[in-house]
Formats: sequence, structure tokens, C-alpha cells
Amino acid sequence: MAREIELQASLQHPSIVQIYAAFEDKEGIYVVQEFALGGDLYAQLAQAGGYLAEDQVAGEVMVPVLAALGHMHDKVSHVSSTCIGPLRSTPQCRHGVIANILCS
Repeated sequence: MAREIELQASLQHPSIVQIYAAFEDKEGIYVVQEFALGGDLYAQLAQAGGYLAEDQVAGEVMVPVLAALGHMHDKVSHVSSTCIGPLRSTPQCRHGVIANILCS
């Protein structure tokens, strides 16, 4: 797990939530990460009545996801799309960022 946290902390991209610190004690692992102001994609989808228009998905969801995946692919060879956590928005990227790419 330490390797995955270190890898994600090293990724600098507006569509990836930044990890600032991580620590572990006998009860668990704690990760301090960038605040994602806009909530996650599931909450946004529920707020929109369970439906997002195709152009909204293409522009506001897929563009940041694909940009983040491309960046991860360039930096980390073993990351797959199954490692991606929920999308969240930050002040730097209001449409969505990848919140978690930790893989085991």
C-alpha cells in the first residue's frame, strides 16, 4: 500500500486529487488529500436526476478522466482503469478529478 500512496502522491495533474501526506497506525491507514469541493460524480448524477446529457458527459466527465489516465499512463506503467476512484471537482478543475488511483 505504501508504494501505491507514494505513486499517487507523485502525480501532479489538475484532474488528479493531490495526496499531501499519509500515515498508518494500528487501526488503519490515513491519507491527507486535496479538498474536492464539488463532491463526487455519483452525487452530481443524483442531483441531476440520474441523467447527464451526452455532451455534458463527454466534456465534463470524459475529458478530465482521459487526461488523467493519459498522465498516469505516462508516469506509472501498472495503473489500470479499475484503480480509479470517484470523480470530484477542485478549484483548479471544476469538472472532475480522479480522487483515488490506489491499487493493491
